[in-house]
Amino acid sequence: MKTLRAVGATALLAALCSACATVSSDDWLAGSDCRGSELLLEVFMDDERVFGRQGIVCPTNAATTGQLLSFDFRPEREIRWSGLAEETQTSPADAELSFGLWLASDESSRGFWVLGTSVSSGRTTWMNALHVAELHSESTTCIADGLCIRTTGSGW
Repeated sequence: MKTLRAVGATALLAALCSACATVSSDDWLAGSDCRGSELLLEVFMDDERVFGRQGIVCPTNAATTGQLLSFDFRPEREIRWSGLAEETQTSPADAELSFGLWLASDESSRGFWVLGTSVSSGRTTWMNALHVAELHSESTTCIADGLCIRTTGSGW
C-alpha cells in the first residue's frame, strides 16, 4: 500500500473525508451496461473510517457528468490545512465542510485514474488536491493531518 502526503494544488496525489456525510450525487455508480472498474472509496479521520462507498465507476459517464460525488461532513476536531495558502489555516471543530470528487484524468489504459478533490466551507477553500486511484490495488493519500482517502480497485 502506498501512502502519500498532499501539498495543495501542486500535489500529485491527495484526498477527501466525511464524518456525517450527506451524499448529493450518485453519478459515479454506473448502470449494468457499463464495463468500468469496481472501486471502493473510503475516507478516514484519525484512522477511523468516516465514509465509504463501493460501486462500478464508468469513465465515460464520469467524463460527461463532471463531478462524480459530493458530500458534506462535520469533523469532530479542528483540521489544520497546509499547502494551498501561504500560511497554515485551521477549520474549526464541527464546522460543516463540503467535499467534491471528480475524474481529473482517465488513465485506465495505464491502470489508474486521477481523481480531483476539493474541500471547502462557504467561500473558503481549504484544499484542492489529486488522488491516484489504482485500478488493481489499494492506494491512500492524506490531505491534512489525520484526514485520508483510500481507494481499492478490483481491476477490469
